[in-house]
Amino acid sequence: MDVYKTSFCVIQSHRKEVSCCAFNKEYFVTCSGDKSIRVFSAKDFQEKTYSPLDHHKYGVNCVTFNQTGNLLASASMDGTTVVWELQDDTEPIIRHVFQHSDSNTVQVCRFSSNSVMLVSGSSDGAIAVWNLEQNKKLFQFIGHPDGNINAACFTPCNDFLMTGSGVGDVRVWDLRYKQSVCACILQSEAHEGVSGYGVDCICFSPTFHAIGDGQVADTYLMATCGQDNLVKLWIFHREIAIKAEGKRNYSSRCLEKLHELRGHSGPVSHCCFTADGQKLASSSFDKTVIVWNPVTAEQLFVLEGHTAIVTSVCFSMDAKYLASTSYDKTTIIWKLDARDDLVLNHADNAEVDVTAEALVDLTLSDGAVDQPKAVLQWSSDDVLEWLKNELGLAQYSDAFKLNAIDGEELLDLNSDTLSNELNVGPLGHRNKILRGIEKLRSRPVLPAAVLRNQTAGSSQPVFVPATAPPANRIFPTITATPKLPIDDKDIPDEYLCPISREVMLDPVIAADGFTYERSGIEGWFKRGKNVSPMTNQRLVSRNLIPNQALKTLIMQLLENNK
Repeated sequence: MDVYKTSFCVIQSHRKEVSCCAFNKEYFVTCSGDKSIRVFSAKDFQEKTYSPLDHHKYGVNCVTFNQTGNLLASASMDGTTVVWELQDDTEPIIRHVFQHSDSNTVQVCRFSSNSVMLVSGSSDGAIAVWNLEQNKKLFQFIGHPDGNINAACFTPCNDFLMTGSGVGDVRVWDLRYKQSVCACILQSEAHEGVSGYGVDCICFSPTFHAIGDGQVADTYLMATCGQDNLVKLWIFHREIAIKAEGKRNYSSRCLEKLHELRGHSGPVSHCCFTADGQKLASSSFDKTVIVWNPVTAEQLFVLEGHTAIVTSVCFSMDAKYLASTSYDKTTIIWKLDARDDLVLNHADNAEVDVTAEALVDLTLSDGAVDQPKAVLQWSSDDVLEWLKNELGLAQYSDAFKLNAIDGEELLDLNSDTLSNELNVGPLGHRNKILRGIEKLRSRPVLPAAVLRNQTAGSSQPVFVPATAPPANRIFPTITATPKLPIDDKDIPDEYLCPISREVMLDPVIAADGFTYERSGIEGWFKRGKNVSPMTNQRLVSRNLIPNQALKTLIMQLLENNK
């Protein structure tokens, strides 16, 4: 039976959702809807003195390193892709600023393996390929006119480009001709299913194709993930793609589906391989991270700890660490197969020695962990005790008990549910409960860390302690920004516009049933969008209905925080 050990640290540096992260040998970077990029040491995860990088005007959607690790690219909602050079501990230098679009966001960017080209994909369905040596655009084409470009990746041989969009298709582009038409297209329903349509990420295994002696491999292992809750493994046949030259009978055969990896209960936002190709990680809207064996298609283990959508995952170069980012504004660094030689510095430079005895050994066991439960594992009785002792609102115990509100249900409660389903009438009581829930969500230590070892043939979880144990039980929690005058943690997520992630002052309900800031959704329409920003499904109308109830709650919150 495989034995996995893990410990973790939580980085609380961004003021809004953390969108993406990336490793090279020396650095670890994150980006966020707060417009910033933060740079940390990949060894002790201390933030660099020159961090954050604040070049972008709007939120940053994607960060990625080139293969050698000396260049970092960032894609932003401001329509640009910026290439940075990181060296030693001096402030990064901006090498290139590529303007993709004046009115559309850049969703994704990726380097070619030889670091000569960079691809950027936009929300208008356009794909741009840039030459880094010549500092110019090689070509641009509308690759997916009906959907956002959420995923893009060069093949390891750099002859082809894979792109995926919000309508669920994957296309293969032949780059050898350096022109704005693709010689080989595969348009398939790659990710279409119960949660909707959309390809969210594409990546290639770094080792599956390796044959040595400088020869070019004929086949590559590719992973994709999307809105259908699945991770899919494909074999890309290079020789078939070369022979295609636009012929559909060849185009449809260059990608061969190998496996469907099922385990997530929500859309899969991101996936990545380790440098040796032995593991594949995926992140999901279901708030979990799953690590797979891409060769056997087996699920190795599940990591739970975030309290909101997990947006991305990334392995360190030596596969010792796995990072995950989330809408809960945190980044979690998981240390896999932990050893007893780890020494990290606290944010206040106090050394923390993590010994072998202190590390949590996450193996399947018949014995229970003698620690307080994680919030996600609370029973209904635990919730009732919290409601009575922590909040002094025992009068609602019967309603909570009748509706079987356990820990997981508690964290999902909102003002409407409290009022309509649980009969919490007074606004002050609802706000008190919501503030209490936010405190549970924003604990400095993970509310739960679950590891399920599926290879052992059992689903019994063993939990990392939920409440703050002694400092030598985990990595230190790192806080890299000063406390804001108004604490973001006091603002429920439903008060934030899904587009801008800012507090809504004029909330309106669109035809998709979601609430947006009026200026945000109207700006979306002005850019020619006729699909939902949340589901990517076509909107039946552009009518907007004021959400007066939510506006009242938001105004009350702002008044209380004056």
